[in-house]
Amino acid sequence: MDSKTILQKMTLKEKIALCSGQDFWHTKAMKQYGIEALMMCDGPHGLRKQEGKADMLGVHNSREATCFPTAVTTACTWNPELMEIMGQTIAEEALAYGVDIVLGPGVNIKRNPLCGRNFEYFSEDPYLAGKLAAGWIREMEGAGIALSLKHFACNSQEWKRFSSDSIVDERTLREIYLYAFELAVKEGHPSTVMCAYNKINGVHCSDDKRLLTDILRREWGFDGLVITDWGAMNDRIQAFQAGCDLNMPGGSAYMERETEQAVKSGILSEKSVDASALRVLNLMKKCVANRLVYDRKTTGVGYDQMITEREAPAEKMASSKYDAEVHHDIARQVAEEGIVLLKNEDQILPLQQIDDDSNVSMINMEEIADADMPIENMVKTIDSDACIKSETNTSNVAKNTVALIGNMAQNLRYQGAGSSHINPTKLQQLVDVLPHTVFAEGCDAYGNTTEKLLEKAKVAARQCEKVVLCVGLPERYESEGFDRGSLKLPEGHLRLINAVTEENANTIVILMSGGVVECPWAGKVKGILYAGLSGQAGAQAIANILYGKVNPSGKLAESWPINYEDCATAAFYGKEKDAIYREGIYVGYRYYDKIQLPVRWCFGYGLSYTTFAYSNLKIQEPESSEQIRQLQKNNQIEKIKRLQKDIGKQTKDLKEEYVVSCDITNTGALPGKEIVQLYVSAKTPEIHRPVRELKGFSKVYLMPGETKQVQFLLTDRDFCVYADGWKSPRGRYTIELGTSSRDIRLSETIHAGTVDFDKNDDCADNIKQSEFNKMMISEKIPDQTTEHLPKQLSDEVIQAVMQRKPHHKGTYTMEDSVEEMQKDVRFMRVFYKAADWFIRRSLGGTIIDENEAQYQMMLASSMGSPMRTMMICGGIRGGLIPGVLDLANGHVLRGIGKMCGIVKSNFSETKEVEKTQRNDYQ
Repeated sequence: MDSKTILQKMTLKEKIALCSGQDFWHTKAMKQYGIEALMMCDGPHGLRKQEGKADMLGVHNSREATCFPTAVTTACTWNPELMEIMGQTIAEEALAYGVDIVLGPGVNIKRNPLCGRNFEYFSEDPYLAGKLAAGWIREMEGAGIALSLKHFACNSQEWKRFSSDSIVDERTLREIYLYAFELAVKEGHPSTVMCAYNKINGVHCSDDKRLLTDILRREWGFDGLVITDWGAMNDRIQAFQAGCDLNMPGGSAYMERETEQAVKSGILSEKSVDASALRVLNLMKKCVANRLVYDRKTTGVGYDQMITEREAPAEKMASSKYDAEVHHDIARQVAEEGIVLLKNEDQILPLQQIDDDSNVSMINMEEIADADMPIENMVKTIDSDACIKSETNTSNVAKNTVALIGNMAQNLRYQGAGSSHINPTKLQQLVDVLPHTVFAEGCDAYGNTTEKLLEKAKVAARQCEKVVLCVGLPERYESEGFDRGSLKLPEGHLRLINAVTEENANTIVILMSGGVVECPWAGKVKGILYAGLSGQAGAQAIANILYGKVNPSGKLAESWPINYEDCATAAFYGKEKDAIYREGIYVGYRYYDKIQLPVRWCFGYGLSYTTFAYSNLKIQEPESSEQIRQLQKNNQIEKIKRLQKDIGKQTKDLKEEYVVSCDITNTGALPGKEIVQLYVSAKTPEIHRPVRELKGFSKVYLMPGETKQVQFLLTDRDFCVYADGWKSPRGRYTIELGTSSRDIRLSETIHAGTVDFDKNDDCADNIKQSEFNKMMISEKIPDQTTEHLPKQLSDEVIQAVMQRKPHHKGTYTMEDSVEEMQKDVRFMRVFYKAADWFIRRSLGGTIIDENEAQYQMMLASSMGSPMRTMMICGGIRGGLIPGVLDLANGHVLRGIGKMCGIVKSNFSETKEVEKTQRNDYQ
């Protein structure tokens, strides 16, 4: 039967039930209609298919899968084609494990570098993020796996992520925070989109008809399924009306009952339920078809046998369905292209490879009793159980040996913590792939150090020609569930850098982190490689770049400020429950360039072992633009006006195209890849615009002396601002080609656009030049810079939001969390301690390190979740949670009654306070 026929046969109750999950990772099966459950699992840089007890936080074991570099590193490849290969590879594993839907990728904008989940997002720039995500999605969907593009939208912080309200003006929303999703939807065609936990301007994403239907479906043409993030459903009735289809996970029977009553009473149209149920059925049909195709290709057996194999042991599946070694090698290639060379003073890199016949494997300083012994003597005297085995060629060891220092050399930081945590098929460490080195730990796995550890590191640095020093952020410093406290490296790592550089100036730092860190020590070292989170093959990728087997080609996908205080949002990010986007469109390089603020490394920056020359810029303009230029030469003003008027009558999807091309030459001695970046710089003084915006990029491989032409296509949309629709202001635009946002090699100014913006035009009111909102300006930024920046949120809106009174005893709702209520309700403090005890037990014991990422994440995610989310994700039925809420509000008897099932609970009765909040800015 087709989907519509099945839908006609289903009862109202069945249709509503179909739109909720069965459990954490499955949709509901309805055997009477031939409907099989779909299996989901977390991504996006590999599969996290859990065995046994399921959870959303990465605590319980999952099956082995290839752990690719996370988005912070893959973004630095600037290579959508490579993302396609990565997507296809993950799809092969998903098909092998019987997974139908992979949750990812995430394209949320890196609004602030402290966001704990930035490692899972691509960029501060929506164009780059959208293009990379589209490549990943396109190939995975083509290979037969459904994707879930997330987290839609404005989910750019972990602090209060379950209940925060993102207050953002329309232009900023469209140009920055929705644009990456738009590109990914239109070019990648994902099967599903996952709506975020937070609200946008007072409306939960799951309830937002404008977001999910008007924009996503009608404007962008999305025809797939909208899934909630786990526990993100707010009001099931409003969600059906908004176009939110599938409520995940299971445990929402009370919502299903309310929905059925709403349809029967006429509050909710059954057509809304039908529309969502049909989309669920269509996805199921598509996924079953994908299973059958895959099954026939790989086994030649029928569907029933394939279903049985889905529960086969992981080892059997891995060995019989895909080549784990090949996938590991692909992960290495992705890492190699994503690693960024940030500094290479005196060409300290690449390192000179020691001949393998030296027999020198490794000297481990931690196993040497006399740390000050010369290396030559260590080679001769160390016993057979140590890490070096050598009988000959010891005389030149000191001269040619590299010191490898840092705990991360033996405990590679290769992925992030949280729901995307992968159980890798294989894992290499730097100590395994850099054998000709002298190793010293320098600090422990938590970033702490001691005088003894520092002394051994100093001896190793002193006796070797060069040092490779591994530092970064241990897992406890960044994770899903909480934001970082600062941009600083651990104190132990900073002490280690100082100690090593005092002994040896020829130091190369390998940075391993999921995001930006402050680097006040950058001037003390000669080389810096940013490895990010490089996946299970990251160690070999780093080694290949260190020794010149691979020429680095990665470039930064986000700006690195000198200090955190330089960030546009430093003064207010994460300070309040609600996220007020005071900075408007000025995110990342758009902000730094606008106020001409120095940065450590700019957006798009990255070095190579070779050099490139740019030349021969050409811009082929549309016929209309050429006509205008010829008329201008002849001073035929009236004809120009008539022609411009005719152009302005064209449709919103203007098809005018500019072909931009230039020549790139490899002027160095080594083969290499260059990322050519195209920026558009608007010269329209009546409208505030960024200094430049990325509108194209291309990665090109060149042999020494080789020249290739690179081409880009610009359309009218690339010149647009959002002002009651996408409009391209008529005026001058400079087309810039460069190696980064602050290294422009070629430029040419053209005339483009189709709309005249008068300074007094009502449609331009919210995009005209005006004073910058003083609430966001740091004292370090001169007052005169304010004339260059906008005020995109009115003072009235900001004041209304900031003056919201927090709930207190007697007014708490299902929107509030245990964390919030325990501050003034004794019972909730007991509840909090009980939950804390339970979390500790689930992690293996009540005595654990409270700085551990898993503990912090679980505590923040459970105690920081709204009560409704606890009810859904915990599968808590009946009146337990509503009863707890009544107890918190002082209604003891009623609360006990609900908990015991004596008093009927009404989930909807708790929503009135939330409705009043929406009026603050409407």
